[in-house]
Amino acid sequence: MNVANKWWFDRREELETLAKEKSPVRIYIDEILNEVLFDFLYIDAIERVFYKAGTNPHPRIPEKVNRMGAGFKCVSTGEIGHLSKIFPDITPGQFLFAPNLAGPDDYEYVFEKGIPVVLNDVYPIKVWPNIFQEKEVFLRVLSPKQDPAEPGIHASKIEDAAKLLKDLGTEVKGLHVESGEIDLFEPGRLSETASFIAGLASSFPGLSHFSLGNEIGLSGKPQTGPRDISRDIQGIRQELEAVKDTYPKFKLWLEPGAGIFSDAGVILTKVNQASEREGRTYVRMDMDMEILLQQEIHGNHPDILNLSKLDENTTRLAHVIGKEGKIDDSVCYVTRLAPIDKGDILLITNTGISSIPLVEPIKEHYLNARKMCPVNI
Repeated sequence: MNVANKWWFDRREELETLAKEKSPVRIYIDEILNEVLFDFLYIDAIERVFYKAGTNPHPRIPEKVNRMGAGFKCVSTGEIGHLSKIFPDITPGQFLFAPNLAGPDDYEYVFEKGIPVVLNDVYPIKVWPNIFQEKEVFLRVLSPKQDPAEPGIHASKIEDAAKLLKDLGTEVKGLHVESGEIDLFEPGRLSETASFIAGLASSFPGLSHFSLGNEIGLSGKPQTGPRDISRDIQGIRQELEAVKDTYPKFKLWLEPGAGIFSDAGVILTKVNQASEREGRTYVRMDMDMEILLQQEIHGNHPDILNLSKLDENTTRLAHVIGKEGKIDDSVCYVTRLAPIDKGDILLITNTGISSIPLVEPIKEHYLNARKMCPVNI
């Protein structure tokens, strides 16, 4: 990793001071959030970008999302109510209601407010037809390459859904595809997905929107390290512009997924102990292994560095364990680190997502930007 071009390299003294006061602590950086949001919002082919509400509960982050003009994809009316309370000027069009489970009161609430609704299946329409009569909805659809067990209406069931909706006078405004196991950053993948949606358009005369969402920023394939988000955004810009040129009458909505914000945060933790045993270096940090394990499970692939010795060129293999871990039988994270001493500060990259519940929550700190960020227009 080339650490010299990372935001935390220039601010390491500030970070070390924070870590000594608050270890362990998750740090969010304003500049990366600015850059990522700006780059997505200024893709001309996209009409609206949605941030997944609940991706990160730190209050400064949804505040920034709202201020920069992105919308919020919500899975509950509770999320909508909370955001409406803290942002009194927010408009219905800045929401996308995409519940996993919802009752009749939820659907009546969002329809009354004029908030767009995504349906995973036609079950709610069959059970509460009066609620959906003469309304507009988005349908979540599954491409032939997606697992039929995923939420969504399989392509083979589209005609049945279209007939049911037509009989109720319910208009399908958009078709929504969530990437799931599909890597939409793979060259040609977005065009392929848009072609699939366009192939269904004849079943829905009122169709005007293609909506792409959920983890579009993450690959379904194993990664060898953190993503290069800037590179990926450029790739998606080109793909979406090609899609828009091919299907100019359709408007494009995008919910990039939590992964795009992973580089906007790091975790800092003190070294409580450094020892040698049977030729191995063991490093005990001032937090549990839970965060590292969960980040890996969710595909975020953090790296660990010795922030106190970033200028040190010599590294050696080290086994990092949690504060309660035992050397003999603990889960450990094996990586190369600059020489470690007790009291050094470890920096864990790619941990800007904190929606993953933790048994032992850690403190959080938000760093304001020092300068305007370079953006790609």
